[in-house]
Amino acid sequence: KLLKDTLTTRKKILADYNGDYKNYLEKGNKDMPLDVIIINNYDAIKDSQTISPLDDLPDLMRDSERYGMVYFMTAASSPSIQMKINITFQKAYAYKLKDNYEYQEVLGAKLKNSPRQIFARGAINQDDIIHEFQTASIVEDEKTVNEFIENEIISIKENNKVKAITIPELPDQVLFKDVESKIKKLKNIPIGIKKDNVEVYRYNFTDYLTTIVCSNKLDNLKSFTKSLIQVLKKLDNTKLLVLDSEKVLNIEDVTMATRIKMAKIMVLIKIS
Repeated sequence: KLLKDTLTTRKKILADYNGDYKNYLEKGNKDMPLDVIIINNYDAIKDSQTISPLDDLPDLMRDSERYGMVYFMTAASSPSIQMKINITFQKAYAYKLKDNYEYQEVLGAKLKNSPRQIFARGAINQDDIIHEFQTASIVEDEKTVNEFIENEIISIKENNKVKAITIPELPDQVLFKDVESKIKKLKNIPIGIKKDNVEVYRYNFTDYLTTIVCSNKLDNLKSFTKSLIQVLKKLDNTKLLVLDSEKVLNIEDVTMATRIKMAKIMVLIKIS
């Protein structure tokens, strides 16, 4: 979804520049960075879900370069990538593969011999000529590579002012911190996260004088109501009154708690 929204936004902005990111930059604009999307281990992502999040990739990648979005993808082998995705890539790098046939399939050209069996040795098709290459190591001792990368990540986080956009992800459990930034007004109260688009779902409590929350399990009702109260307490200029005669919620820190014989759980909201 994030990629779809980004592509849509860029198409609108670049419409005044013949839909061309390079033309946009040539006109002196600098506020739209090149987006680099890396999809690591395509096979695992493809097989992890019944409905793959990669199904929309062909449409996203078709004209992505002209809008300043480029893709890198790693996979165990070329056949594992869907043909309609594979054909959108202009360049392929082949590291250690099974045999000459697989190298030819990935690189799209014949080669006399497979690359030598040396760590990080690979092959690339440059102007229909297969070239063998050696990947440079970023450390002298390969055993220290993980430590080096971790230190680089820390350094980049500390020194770079520009931060990457957080990728929306559906959590196993929605926590208060996941919706806290969306708590603003009573007409837009966050009560969860939508599964289909990973956006915060909001409910307008001003549409109706009364809102009834039902559940066939008391534990679900308790959990939801406690979370809702926590959210409502963050609102400015709003007085929260909780009526809980049986102390089902066991809440002590609200503005007022009153025992009423006929009430099981009741949350009243009064706007001052």
